[in-house]
Amino acid sequence: MTLEKSTDASGGIFHHPLRPFSQTTVLIVDDEEFNRTLLRLTLEGHFRVVEASGGKTALDICLTNPPDLVLMDVMMEDMSGYDACQKLKQHPDTHHIPVIFVTAISSPEEENKCWQSGGMDILAKPINAPTLIHKAKALLTLKLQGDALREMAYLDGLTSVYNRRYFDDYLSRQLSQSRRNQTPLSLMLIDVDWFKKFNDHYGHLAGDDCLRTIAQTLKGSLMRPLDIVARYGGEEFACVLPDTDPKGATHLAGNILAEIRNLSLPHGLSSFGHITISIGVAITDSTTLQVDELLAIADQKLYQAKEGGRNCFRMAA
Repeated sequence: MTLEKSTDASGGIFHHPLRPFSQTTVLIVDDEEFNRTLLRLTLEGHFRVVEASGGKTALDICLTNPPDLVLMDVMMEDMSGYDACQKLKQHPDTHHIPVIFVTAISSPEEENKCWQSGGMDILAKPINAPTLIHKAKALLTLKLQGDALREMAYLDGLTSVYNRRYFDDYLSRQLSQSRRNQTPLSLMLIDVDWFKKFNDHYGHLAGDDCLRTIAQTLKGSLMRPLDIVARYGGEEFACVLPDTDPKGATHLAGNILAEIRNLSLPHGLSSFGHITISIGVAITDSTTLQVDELLAIADQKLYQAKEGGRNCFRMAA
């Protein structure tokens, strides 16, 4: 596993592990099946490999299951590699994905188009296999380091789950994705019941430990890669659950409530004698809901859960 050395806020050094190359994904884009097969056979064993037969298909793949690197042919029938690369670089969800152009074109003018459209490197056909693998690993290392730095910038310092800045960005992106795919998205707002009383009674250090434990329990409850938990503010957390309908949200909310109860964290000033949470759930039921509207619905349902006795969840009908 590759390690990135970074400096923390106190000046100390820590290591952030990067994903191994075997867990990275390379997208091959070429309208000739023979060329795709040749590249796939070269790359398999080093990376995960997916294929697209044209620029439009490649864009769809990058928006739904973003790869870590794209190998792009130039001349394709449905969309040129130049245009496909430009669109990737213009979209906020895909602009960070490096592109290597793989082409038989060798004129300086055409090569310049590759750079101008946003390519990170150019490889001439026929491909030299070791050169391709080494260049792919070099660009993937840079990409993974960038991913790691972005992730660290988006983590909450106390709980090590995502922070509010990342949550705001992620919810906006996933809501846009939900509209494009016409799939449901669920949002949970979670509040620790009577947390101020807990903090005042047991002290701030115990309060911090409580929040860390709850955050990691919430994180462990989310089983799918696109589900995230973030610290929304103070003792509030939020979960973004793409492609989750009311049935799935109901099941997950029940599990989360049970897992927090099972922690049995003592809270002498709670009606339940231990730490509990309340949850408000909002679900996109149309393609017109905006971020602020979804948040307002979840917040209203959270209020209803607390008014209804706490240690429960309420969901928008």
